[in-house]
Amino acid sequence: MTPPGGIRLLIVDDDAVARETLSERFTREQDINVVGVAVAADAAVRIAADQSPDVVVMEVSIRGVSGAEVARQIRAVSPHSKVVMLTGLSDHQSVLDSIDSGAVGYMYKDEDDDAVVRAIRAAFGGESPMSARAATALLASRHRAAEVRGADGEGSPG
Repeated sequence: MTPPGGIRLLIVDDDAVARETLSERFTREQDINVVGVAVAADAAVRIAADQSPDVVVMEVSIRGVSGAEVARQIRAVSPHSKVVMLTGLSDHQSVLDSIDSGAVGYMYKDEDDDAVVRAIRAAFGGESPMSARAATALLASRHRAAEVRGADGEGSPG
């Protein structure tokens, strides 16, 4: 159920065009209320502490700062906030670092606008929205890790 006033959303991206495009897109949704837009990590953490957003949509790298680290900081000051990474980076390590930092979702900027809106709603509802590419990267990494453990004999029973 959407709260009165809509899903409180914080947008974090160091790209001006991306920030403006996202803000305009989400503002058109009746159940999403953009409560802040940040260009830098420190501003994102400050806004999260002040506004306590329901969902944070953020880039994986913000002016040279790891989005995973910013996600940890946001979760420390606003524990109920759900972080969804929205990025152009598709390397496996970014996906893993983001999920390990407490992000609940990982989407790509080239996804359909409606898919990103659905991801925000899904994160708010307790789900973990993930693009198919991000899910593939996550599973491939976990499978490789399992193979390494198996080769080392760690996965063998007794």
